[in-house]
Amino acid sequence: MKIGKMTERMMRAYNSGRKKLLRMVVPLLMVFVWLTSISCFEKPSEGSILIVQESSGEDVQSELALIDPGRPDQDAFVLVKEFHEVAAPEVSYQGDAVLLQAKKEPGDSWQIWEYDLDREELNQVTDVELDCVDPAYLPDGRIVYGRFVPDYSGYNVLETSKSDGTETQQITFGPVDFTSPRVLMDGRILAFAKEAHPKPGKTQLMVMRPDGTKIELFYESDQENEIVADAGLYLTADDRIVFSEKALGEEVEAQWISVDYNHPMDSRVRYEAENINDLKQVVYAPRPRPKKLPSAVNNEVETALLVCMDANLSENDAHETQGKSVKVELLGLEGSLGTVDLEEDGSVYMKIQADMPFRMQTLDSQGKVVEGPSSWLQMRPNERRGCVGCHAGHTRVPENRQPLAVQKEPVEIPLYRETIMASRMTQKEKK
Repeated sequence: MKIGKMTERMMRAYNSGRKKLLRMVVPLLMVFVWLTSISCFEKPSEGSILIVQESSGEDVQSELALIDPGRPDQDAFVLVKEFHEVAAPEVSYQGDAVLLQAKKEPGDSWQIWEYDLDREELNQVTDVELDCVDPAYLPDGRIVYGRFVPDYSGYNVLETSKSDGTETQQITFGPVDFTSPRVLMDGRILAFAKEAHPKPGKTQLMVMRPDGTKIELFYESDQENEIVADAGLYLTADDRIVFSEKALGEEVEAQWISVDYNHPMDSRVRYEAENINDLKQVVYAPRPRPKKLPSAVNNEVETALLVCMDANLSENDAHETQGKSVKVELLGLEGSLGTVDLEEDGSVYMKIQADMPFRMQTLDSQGKVVEGPSSWLQMRPNERRGCVGCHAGHTRVPENRQPLAVQKEPVEIPLYRETIMASRMTQKEKK
């Protein structure tokens, strides 16, 4: 009997303890389930769309948010709300971070930031006095963006850096406004480019490697049209490049144009406007990573090498009307950098100061200009480049011969860059 009563008391105590435990655990489980369901409901999943929206309230702020197209009745999930203005978001190739340009306060300059979607952390990438805009991810984890330069009428040079803002490298150096950099699947950077000096030029599409080497023309409008850079630059999944173009000098509606990656100069077609909104959408999801291109830049080398096969070879008829070129002249920001005699076969081989913007023109025996001046060119440290001829086109194949110029040492162009920069500093001090 005593054992039976003890067992009965133990069972009553056990049942009582279990009830107390359940009374404590069940509410906690309910809270956990509620929080989990709210979190899953509120935070959009992969495939959601990044948007920039204005917050409600007395002080208007820009917010970076996600919307789930599969849940149209759900409010946007706000990621970043610390800024007065936000623009140009881009998702990383892994789909775990977002680059953006933003202003803390109305009078601030644009700076580049990165938001880690997994850690929910916001980190500042650039912190300089002037605007930094249009960020894009590079295949090796670095980023590229435009930094404003106040010289002349003002323009943006392209820079690269690590995502934490360290190891910054300027990769364009001429007075050319580079905007909307995009990374092609071959690893090169495609961007709008418009000369700011000596006079404003038409916007073109230029392409270069991520270290600023091999920069060349990708596409330019014909004489009757011009690119509208403010409308943006977009890449399609089938290797087409989409941008806006309008008739030159006319107040007419611009048209959306696409060109093929492989043949940009002869593949121009009108792009269907209803598909533009799809291209403009920034999707929160992993995406294919472009190729990682090796770099030949060596910052311990101060010069670069340039060879021209035949400066008299051109698609223009200037040589027929103005005579044969016998010299090539290099023009810098402050004037002539010197002239070099062409070889009998029209070739020339030069050693040029790296990271110094220059233009080229050819001269006849009387010193008159035959071709040029060209658009702004640049050579990175240790870069080696060759061209077929003046305005011969980047698709022209050279003859299978060795130019006379490369049988000699390259002609060294005087290193004017330090003198020019020092002169500019002196002029600013006088002001």
